[in-house]
Formats: sequence, structure tokens, C-alpha cells
Amino acid sequence: MTVNEFMLNLIGENWSEKEWIEEQDLINKDYQIDRKNAARILHMYLLNELSIKDIKDITPAYVIKDLFDCRVCANHIAQIYLRGLMEPIKIGEICIFDLHGDVNDEEIKNIKCKLSAIINT
Repeated sequence: MTVNEFMLNLIGENWSEKEWIEEQDLINKDYQIDRKNAARILHMYLLNELSIKDIKDITPAYVIKDLFDCRVCANHIAQIYLRGLMEPIKIGEICIFDLHGDVNDEEIKNIKCKLSAIINT
């Protein structure tokens, strides 16, 4: 799934007009979206479009072993994980977010379903 496809699924046709969209999203719109950027976009969508405030205590997200591999992404990932929008990957007993893993069609369907539940509560 490309950045553009992800954005169309999440936000709709006018996604590129949103003030909070980063330049890298526009430049890389035809490239595969990875999980860390999907988490960032989802988090910014929650904050800017849905006015959902951050969960203050992210320590429960520390179970994700690669949470701080990208320090800039850590809060984005934690917020999305704690809201149940994206699941970590289990490798044996270890949970990782798999920052560089690809987002696929099935995952965006799950994200949209879970996002709908958040919006409707």
C-alpha cells in the first residue's frame, strides 16, 4: 500500500490539503508506506482531525521492544498502540512494532474498523 492509498483510505481525496500533512508524505506518496509512518499519520489524524488528546502515560507501550528505535516516532507508535489501532508483531515472547514493515490492505481495513469504534464511542 502506498502513502497515497493509505491517505485516501484514511482521510479521503483532499488529504494533501491538510495543514498537518508533512512534506515527506507528499514527496513519497507513490512509495510503500511503512508502519512507523502509518502510526505518525494516524496519530496526527487523531490529534488534528478528531481532536483526540494523547494518552498521558505511555509506559504500558514499553512492552514493544523497538518502541524507542525511532525516538521521533516513539510517541506516535505508543499512542496508536495504546488505542489498539495497530498491533505489535509477536516473535516468540517478544513484541515489536516492526517500524519498517509494510502496511497492507488487511491492516488498513482493521485500522479503519478500530478507528470507527473510537469515533463512535
